Amino acid sequence: MIQLQTNTHNGVTSMFDDPYTPTKPRFGYQVVSDVPMPAVHVRQKYPFPFMEVGESFTVPADDPASHRYPYGSCTAVTSACHYGRNHNMKFRSRRNEDNSVTIWRSK
Repeated sequence: MIQLQTNTHNGVTSMFDDPYTPTKPRFGYQVVSDVPMPAVHVRQKYPFPFMEVGESFTVPADDPASHRYPYGSCTAVTSACHYGRNHNMKFRSRRNEDNSVTIWRSK
């Protein structure tokens, strides 16, 4: 823990009065610059980033992502809505007769 120092100019006690040095950790953490960042890995379950306008895919009826919520939607449709909102895209979906869900990119 960093000791609080008394500022001699106005008598205020603050942890900011003591200048940071690499040998003395600030806020209790040591700052280092030689640790490489790990590669970013994003897991995509649905092909939203690869779809062009007019393309579609179908989530099979036996996939848990196509099961209905009590209010009628499903996980796949909710994912399409959120992805579209975050990436300026629009998707349409329909439930098929066999209870599968087809999702189209419309914008």
